[in-house]
Amino acid sequence: MPPAHGPGLDSAKMEKREQQIALLMDFENLVIGLENNEPDVERPFAMDDIIRFLEQHYGRVVYRKAFADWSNSKFRKYGQDLMRSGVEMQHVVRVGYNAKSTADTFLVLQAMDCVLHYPAIDMYVLVTGDADFLPLISRLKATGRKVVGLGTEGTIANTLIQNCDEYIYYGSDGLRLQAKTLLDKTPVINALRKILGSRDCSLPALTEQLTRQLPDFSPAAYGNHDLEDFLRSIAPFVKLVPMGDGLRVQWVASRKAVGRQPSAQALEDYLRATRWFILDSATRDRVLHDIYTALADKNAVFLGEELRNGMDPGHDIDDRTWYGTILSLLYGSCLWENPDTADEAMQQRQLCLHRSVRNEEDFLLRYYASLFHKAFTERPELTAQAMAELMHPDDVAGHLDFYEQVLQALKSRR
Repeated sequence: MPPAHGPGLDSAKMEKREQQIALLMDFENLVIGLENNEPDVERPFAMDDIIRFLEQHYGRVVYRKAFADWSNSKFRKYGQDLMRSGVEMQHVVRVGYNAKSTADTFLVLQAMDCVLHYPAIDMYVLVTGDADFLPLISRLKATGRKVVGLGTEGTIANTLIQNCDEYIYYGSDGLRLQAKTLLDKTPVINALRKILGSRDCSLPALTEQLTRQLPDFSPAAYGNHDLEDFLRSIAPFVKLVPMGDGLRVQWVASRKAVGRQPSAQALEDYLRATRWFILDSATRDRVLHDIYTALADKNAVFLGEELRNGMDPGHDIDDRTWYGTILSLLYGSCLWENPDTADEAMQQRQLCLHRSVRNEEDFLLRYYASLFHKAFTERPELTAQAMAELMHPDDVAGHLDFYEQVLQALKSRR
């Protein structure tokens, strides 16, 4: 452990520099989130960026540990990067095709071990987006420690953000500290809905109208540089469209009123914020059926780009939605990827049907369980009716039995 405060520092600098930090990483959660957000980037993660950010903003990172199944090349390819940054790599395992990783359990045990054996640690940085860590956060805060979360946008449980002292987002533009005041953007979002609900608006005109409705609104109060930056941070609700020399803003979320907290948003808005999936049910049904049919021969292997060109030859489905669908199929153990190609961009990875898939119904069941897993974690009251209304609004009754099975699969994993 590092020594106590050194001489020659004023108290403010001394507190910042000498604060001792433990960094505990659910590495699988982080990498999966980054690859989901940036499917075309071969290696979207850099450990040095995280260490540098933490030491610039908080203090010294004196304890560093990452938990993952290091036999999986998806995670193992970052091993040298982690070791160069002094991060200890703790191996964890999965048991069964749909079993939850034991990384959560190891991370919790390690955190409590640090509290017991390293009382000088002032702050814990938990790299995860999983609400399963809420009891740990409460326990750490009860011991007087500061708890900061770190994760990727679109993969973070809202209740986790609410319970951390601070939260850091990690994305393609680097790391960004998210002030807790950002949690309640609801008044601003509702004002935008009223302004944009019936027509698009130029960015300058929107600025003027928003100022009239909310005179005290300031993007800086939410951790954003300007209104454009703020709008990009609420992408599930609005879309920025280049037009001429400027931008026009469109409202793209449902016209329903936004609830007080993100966890109370309409289910569609919530899923669009946390998962990428094909919105049109007929197109989604066709694509999933075609993927299963193409791979039903257990010897069939496709590169990612071959699979896409066969299923969506005109690339009518945007890249993020397509690769979000493929990633959900991988996470749900519908597909299997050759670990020898895991270091490649998604287009060049070799994919085949997971050998444990029994039939097309099982394939679809796994996909939708994967898609709704995060929503169910935060919303245990989620119903088969709600899932059917969102995914198959034209035939809710005909799909209720199927989504009851999805719900049972989700409950069995808790």
